[in-house]
Amino acid sequence: MRYKLLAGLLLLLSFAVGCVRDEVPTEREAANAATLMEAHTIPDSHNSQNSLDWTGRYSGVLPCASCPGIETLVTLHEDGTFNRSMLYIDEAPIPQSDSGAVTWNAAGSKVTLGEGESARQYQVGENRLFHLDQNGERITGDLAGRYVLEKHMHDPAIEDLRWRLVELRGSPVESSQTARNPVLTLSSKDSVASGNASCNTFRVRYASGRRRQVRG
Repeated sequence: MRYKLLAGLLLLLSFAVGCVRDEVPTEREAANAATLMEAHTIPDSHNSQNSLDWTGRYSGVLPCASCPGIETLVTLHEDGTFNRSMLYIDEAPIPQSDSGAVTWNAAGSKVTLGEGESARQYQVGENRLFHLDQNGERITGDLAGRYVLEKHMHDPAIEDLRWRLVELRGSPVESSQTARNPVLTLSSKDSVASGNASCNTFRVRYASGRRRQVRG
């Protein structure tokens, strides 16, 4: 009887050791599992270039040392090219314009537009371009918020339609043979608002609630 009990205890012990053995892998098994996990790990390669909808038109008034500001308009095209205009307010009657290929950095986070003295670097963000300094770094300080170009966001509910003024301050506006009803059109193609105020016409650029006057 004693031998049978001892044999039963040894059998249970062998089962317990077997269970522990199954739960604790050997050093070789652990290394193989780590290698398998590493082989199936997908690196995070998301960046501005491949994750953001960066094509479109961006504008803003950048700070200027010798003038009230630089009206800047940048268009990034899907084919990897750009168009840019920079108007030095009160210094030049027409903007400086250039175009070319968009050059991305290795990290896919910044672009260089232009060559030589006209080259400028921008960090690409969500619906924004951050104008960088000469070292390719974000500008800090009190004026940091002014070195940002906002993307033109389109609204089909109000854009590409011809709006006619029919009421002003509660009173109807009637056209006559000598005066037309004022009209307004917002063009999504070039982000330009145009129309007339009866006898006078106007044409301005718009973006994010800020107005950009078109010179020329």
